[in-house]
Amino acid sequence: MWHLILACALSFCQSDPLDKLAKEVASFDVPAPPERAEELARLEALVFRSLGMVIVDGVPEGLAGIATSHPRIIGLSPKLTPAQRYEVLAHEAAHVLQPEGLTVEEAEVFAEAVALLVTENDSRPYAKYLSWRGARSGLHVLKTYRREIQWAATVLGGR
Repeated sequence: MWHLILACALSFCQSDPLDKLAKEVASFDVPAPPERAEELARLEALVFRSLGMVIVDGVPEGLAGIATSHPRIIGLSPKLTPAQRYEVLAHEAAHVLQPEGLTVEEAEVFAEAVALLVTENDSRPYAKYLSWRGARSGLHVLKTYRREIQWAATVLGGR
Protein backbone atom coordinates (compact mmCIF):
# COMPACT_ATOMS: atom_id res chain seq x y z
CA MET A 1 0.00 0.00 0.00
CA TRP A 2 2.75 2.48 0.90
CA HIS A 3 4.33 1.78 -2.53
CA LEU A 4 1.14 3.01 -4.19
CA ILE A 5 1.09 6.16 -2.04
CA LEU A 6 4.78 6.81 -2.84
CA ALA A 7 4.19 6.31 -6.56
CA CYS A 8 1.27 8.74 -6.50
CA ALA A 9 3.30 11.29 -4.54
CA LEU A 10 6.21 11.01 -6.98
CA SER A 11 3.93 11.49 -9.96
CA PHE A 12 2.73 14.76 -8.45
CA CYS A 13 6.32 15.89 -7.79
CA GLN A 14 7.43 15.22 -11.34
CA SER A 15 6.01 17.88 -13.59
CA ASP A 16 5.49 17.81 -17.28
CA PRO A 17 8.39 19.68 -19.01
CA LEU A 18 5.89 21.84 -20.90
CA ASP A 19 4.07 22.74 -17.70
CA LYS A 20 7.41 23.56 -16.12
CA LEU A 21 8.33 25.78 -19.10
CA ALA A 22 5.00 27.61 -18.87
CA LYS A 23 5.55 28.24 -15.15
CA GLU A 24 9.10 29.47 -15.72
CA VAL A 25 8.03 31.82 -18.50
CA ALA A 26 5.19 33.16 -16.37
CA SER A 27 7.56 33.73 -13.45
CA PHE A 28 10.32 35.33 -15.56
CA ASP A 29 9.99 38.90 -14.42
CA VAL A 30 11.41 41.37 -16.89
CA PRO A 31 9.86 44.74 -16.17
CA ALA A 32 8.03 46.19 -19.15
CA PRO A 33 9.67 49.38 -20.32
CA PRO A 34 7.63 52.58 -20.08
CA GLU A 35 5.89 53.74 -23.26
CA ARG A 36 8.31 56.64 -23.70
CA ALA A 37 6.40 58.66 -26.29
CA GLU A 38 8.29 61.89 -25.45
CA GLU A 39 11.70 60.21 -25.59
CA LEU A 40 10.76 58.54 -28.88
CA ALA A 41 9.77 61.88 -30.45
CA ARG A 42 13.02 63.44 -29.23
CA LEU A 43 15.11 60.56 -30.61
CA GLU A 44 13.28 60.58 -33.95
CA ALA A 45 13.95 64.33 -34.32
CA LEU A 46 17.60 63.91 -33.34
CA VAL A 47 18.15 61.03 -35.78
CA PHE A 48 16.67 63.11 -38.59
CA ARG A 49 18.36 66.44 -37.75
CA SER A 50 21.75 65.33 -36.48
CA LEU A 51 22.34 62.08 -38.35
CA GLY A 52 20.47 62.98 -41.53
CA MET A 53 18.54 59.72 -41.46
CA VAL A 54 14.98 59.48 -42.73
CA ILE A 55 12.79 57.19 -40.63
CA VAL A 56 10.21 55.14 -42.51
CA ASP A 57 7.66 52.52 -41.51
CA GLY A 58 8.37 49.25 -43.22
CA VAL A 59 11.00 46.55 -43.03
CA PRO A 60 11.37 43.08 -44.51
CA GLU A 61 9.29 40.43 -42.78
CA GLY A 62 10.87 39.17 -39.57
CA LEU A 63 12.85 42.34 -38.83
CA ALA A 64 12.06 45.01 -36.27
CA GLY A 65 14.35 47.59 -37.87
CA ILE A 66 17.04 48.18 -40.44
CA ALA A 67 19.49 50.97 -41.24
CA THR A 68 20.91 51.68 -44.68
CA SER A 69 23.59 54.22 -45.53
CA HIS A 70 22.71 54.70 -49.22
CA PRO A 71 20.03 56.00 -49.03
CA ARG A 72 20.23 57.18 -45.43
CA ILE A 73 17.14 55.43 -44.12
CA ILE A 74 16.14 53.73 -40.90
CA GLY A 75 13.17 51.45 -41.42
CA LEU A 76 11.05 50.39 -38.46
CA SER A 77 8.30 47.82 -38.26
CA PRO A 78 4.88 49.50 -38.01
CA LYS A 79 3.89 46.74 -35.54
CA LEU A 80 6.15 48.12 -32.80
CA THR A 81 4.76 49.77 -29.68
CA PRO A 82 6.24 53.19 -28.85
CA ALA A 83 8.55 51.56 -26.27
CA GLN A 84 9.73 48.96 -28.77
CA ARG A 85 10.12 51.61 -31.46
CA TYR A 86 12.31 53.64 -29.09
CA GLU A 87 14.55 50.62 -28.40
CA VAL A 88 14.80 49.60 -32.06
CA LEU A 89 15.46 53.17 -33.20
CA ALA A 90 18.26 53.51 -30.64
CA HIS A 91 19.71 50.21 -31.91
CA GLU A 92 19.51 51.17 -35.59
CA ALA A 93 20.87 54.68 -34.96
CA ALA A 94 23.80 53.05 -33.13
CA HIS A 95 24.63 51.18 -36.33
CA VAL A 96 24.94 54.55 -38.06
CA LEU A 97 27.45 55.65 -35.39
CA GLN A 98 29.40 52.39 -35.06
CA PRO A 99 33.08 52.17 -35.98
CA GLU A 100 33.87 50.86 -39.45
CA GLY A 101 35.09 47.32 -39.95
CA LEU A 102 33.01 45.53 -37.33
CA THR A 103 31.79 42.02 -38.10
CA VAL A 104 28.05 41.38 -38.05
CA GLU A 105 28.29 39.94 -34.53
CA GLU A 106 30.41 42.85 -33.29
CA ALA A 107 28.03 45.37 -34.85
CA GLU A 108 25.06 43.77 -33.08
CA VAL A 109 26.87 43.88 -29.73
CA PHE A 110 27.80 47.53 -30.33
CA ALA A 111 24.23 48.51 -31.28
CA GLU A 112 22.63 46.62 -28.38
CA ALA A 113 25.08 48.15 -25.89
CA VAL A 114 24.28 51.64 -27.15
CA ALA A 115 20.53 50.94 -27.08
CA LEU A 116 20.85 49.66 -23.51
CA LEU A 117 22.56 52.87 -22.40
CA VAL A 118 20.12 55.10 -24.29
CA THR A 119 16.96 53.41 -23.05
CA GLU A 120 18.28 52.61 -19.56
CA ASN A 121 16.15 49.44 -19.62
CA ASP A 122 16.85 46.15 -17.91
CA SER A 123 19.80 44.38 -19.60
CA ARG A 124 18.27 40.88 -19.72
CA PRO A 125 16.29 41.32 -22.96
CA TYR A 126 19.41 42.72 -24.64
CA ALA A 127 21.47 39.76 -23.45
CA LYS A 128 18.78 37.36 -24.66
CA TYR A 129 18.70 39.04 -28.09
CA LEU A 130 22.48 38.82 -28.43
CA SER A 131 22.57 35.18 -27.37
CA TRP A 132 19.89 34.34 -29.96
CA ARG A 133 21.89 36.19 -32.62
CA GLY A 134 24.99 34.13 -31.83
CA ALA A 135 26.87 37.30 -30.97
CA ARG A 136 29.01 35.85 -28.17
CA SER A 137 32.05 36.04 -30.44
CA GLY A 138 31.56 39.81 -30.57
CA LEU A 139 31.37 40.44 -26.83
CA HIS A 140 34.93 41.77 -26.77
CA VAL A 141 33.42 44.92 -28.33
CA LEU A 142 32.09 45.87 -24.90
CA LYS A 143 35.66 46.43 -23.73
CA THR A 144 37.43 47.25 -26.99
CA TYR A 145 34.94 49.93 -28.04
CA ARG A 146 33.75 51.03 -24.61
CA ARG A 147 34.45 54.74 -25.27
CA GLU A 148 32.77 54.61 -28.68
CA ILE A 149 29.70 52.91 -27.18
CA GLN A 150 29.44 55.55 -24.46
CA TRP A 151 29.99 58.34 -27.01
CA ALA A 152 27.26 57.00 -29.30
CA ALA A 153 24.87 56.67 -26.37
CA THR A 154 25.60 60.25 -25.35
CA VAL A 155 25.02 61.47 -28.91
CA LEU A 156 21.66 59.68 -28.93
CA GLY A 157 20.66 61.21 -25.61
CA GLY A 158 21.56 58.47 -23.19
CA ARG A 159 23.90 58.63 -20.26
